[in-house]
Amino acid sequence: MHFYGSGKKHREHKSVTKGWHFLARNKSNHSHYRQHEDAEAIRLYNPYKTKNKKSRIKIRGTILPIFIISWIGLLLYLPYFRINKVNYLGLKIITESEIAKIVNDRLTPHSAVWPVNNYFLFNKNSLEQTLNNNFLLNSVTVTKVFPNSLVVQLQEKTTAGIYDNGEAYYLLDGEGMNIKYLRSISSSEFIYPTSTIATTTSVKTPTSTFIAGIHVPNYQGITEEFGDYPVIYDQKPQKTGENDRLLDNKTMQGVVALYNALQRVKTIKTAYFINDISGAGITAITNKPFKVVFQPNDNIDEQVSKLQIFLNNNHPLEYVDLRFGDRIYWK
Repeated sequence: MHFYGSGKKHREHKSVTKGWHFLARNKSNHSHYRQHEDAEAIRLYNPYKTKNKKSRIKIRGTILPIFIISWIGLLLYLPYFRINKVNYLGLKIITESEIAKIVNDRLTPHSAVWPVNNYFLFNKNSLEQTLNNNFLLNSVTVTKVFPNSLVVQLQEKTTAGIYDNGEAYYLLDGEGMNIKYLRSISSSEFIYPTSTIATTTSVKTPTSTFIAGIHVPNYQGITEEFGDYPVIYDQKPQKTGENDRLLDNKTMQGVVALYNALQRVKTIKTAYFINDISGAGITAITNKPFKVVFQPNDNIDEQVSKLQIFLNNNHPLEYVDLRFGDRIYWK
């Protein structure tokens, strides 16, 4: 028996669709595919695979924090990252032992839980501030060099003179500030006149008694030891603590200018300067029998030029006073 179906036969039995019903048909088809995929997923679902994945996540969540904590601990506590080398650059007046004492104290662990000398934890900005507070510096830079070194670069304030208060010598900067204590003054830097008086003892033999000594700075020894700077003997000494101002700015600048200008005068050589109690001027003690009195607040070059002209035709024996404009007083 043979059956023949026309190619158009299906149209007679096709359900009637109206409007946008084809969209619903498409949705049903997609839904069908999704249901089919879900069925395949359910059929292929392996419960043991899910359990293994969860256990792997738990292990990973435990090991990773332990690894991070261990890694940080190694960075902090391994000796390899402990700062134990310090290089100092730019030292002139300041000795390495003076600055090393402060640096080593900052690198020495005391009661801190964390290692203060660890490369990653060490606070170089705090050390820079400490050095600035303890020394007169134009600048200071502390650089950490991986893994265990420091470089301390200093620029010291320029020394302008040596201050003598009758008890000790100090270095001064260009503004009259105390840079550093040098050494105390020895008894050999005083002249002690003596006088003979009769005593009331039974023996009644004459004895000698000392009178207050006159201080004469050892300017040759001090400049040979610490450098060729003007030595200023202050007869009205100030406080001599660290970073204290020992001479006012104008006086200090005038002394430095005077010292440099007198070096150009070939007929005399300056020994040291005296800032007397009156504060009316600066007296230059020279290698000649006379001394020269200047006004440090006035033009130094003009005063030195007057001195040169005066010495061409005059031979003073005690002093030359240049503090009064165009007039010169001498003896």
